[in-house]
Formats: sequence, C-alpha cells, structure tokens
Amino acid sequence: MEAQSTWTMNILVRVLLYLAQSYHEYFHRTCQDYYKSREVKMPKPELYLIFTGNKGRKPDKVSLSKEFFGARI
Repeated sequence: MEAQSTWTMNILVRVLLYLAQSYHEYFHRTCQDYYKSREVKMPKPELYLIFTGNKGRKPDKVSLSKEFFGARI
C-alpha cells in the first residue's frame, strides 16, 4: 500500500518493487526455495494506492506494461 498526494506513473514501479520485496519476505518466512524445481506457493497479490490529490488528474486504470513498455493490451 502506498499513500500519495502527487500523481506520477512512477507509482507503478514502486508498487511493483513493494510486491517483489513482499514475496521475497514471504518465501523466506515460509521456508520456500524459489531456486529449486518445486513450484512455490504464493498468495494472490492485492495492491492498493491511496491517492489524496486532485481527483481529476489521475487515470482510473493504469498498466505497467503500457506505460513503460508501450504494450497495447
């Protein structure tokens, strides 16, 4: 979760990094080794952003691949 008062698409990058760190800590806490061939078990992510700035200046939906890699989905 992140609270933000100024909108920037870099929020997507920060949320991705938070998710990666959370999964890393989860695998360590549950003693799962993601380097082995056995499939790891992981919870479905839920990502939240609390935006307190100007409502009209942010998109309703954002896509990491579209914004940073030009993918059309």
